[in-house]
Amino acid sequence: MLSHLPDTDFSKTKLFVLIYSPSLRSRPNSHISAVSLGSSYSAISTPAHTPGDELKTLEPQPEDTIYTPALSTRSTDTTLWNTLHGQALRLVESPAMVMPFTTPTGHIHMLKHLGPDYVYIVDALSGTNGANVEDIKRWVGQTIIVVGSDGTGLGGLVDTDDEGPASKSKSEHAGHTSKWWETTDMVGLGKGVEIVDASRLEDDFERRVGGRD
Repeated sequence: MLSHLPDTDFSKTKLFVLIYSPSLRSRPNSHISAVSLGSSYSAISTPAHTPGDELKTLEPQPEDTIYTPALSTRSTDTTLWNTLHGQALRLVESPAMVMPFTTPTGHIHMLKHLGPDYVYIVDALSGTNGANVEDIKRWVGQTIIVVGSDGTGLGGLVDTDDEGPASKSKSEHAGHTSKWWETTDMVGLGKGVEIVDASRLEDDFERRVGGRD
């Protein structure tokens, strides 16, 4: 997803990148870590509580360092982290705005605290039947679920201009197993949750965030 995003105009956009990294090693002295990472949120006024355990076990790193995965998966995950971390750093104003989380729901607490206008989230992190999306809906402006990142282009099956699951039945075809976002009432124009195909992510991002027609 990161590779599809254009360079960020820092005068117009405050971009945070949250990366799911389940094998990152927790760090001791969590009190210091929590204070350091909390400073990333200091300029954002929201009614949310301080983020939970996800923010207590990790600390921001200088731009020239990386987090270290657990020994059992170090080779593969270090390569993946280096790639994602490098892509994220080119998009954000400060290295502290690249935030890892280690559990499948860790991003929920972080997003509730940040309260962003737009959230782009890969379908794999949307939770069972969109539970994670449901949890953040009232804390954020618009949630955009990015689908088809595996190259299948499944996002084309959903028209977010439609108003409900009944109208989405036209997308069903023989041999196709419905995705949760094809049948839920949560998705649709004006409902706070929309779908975008990964292949169209750059255009969608520039239209919503960059204000391009």
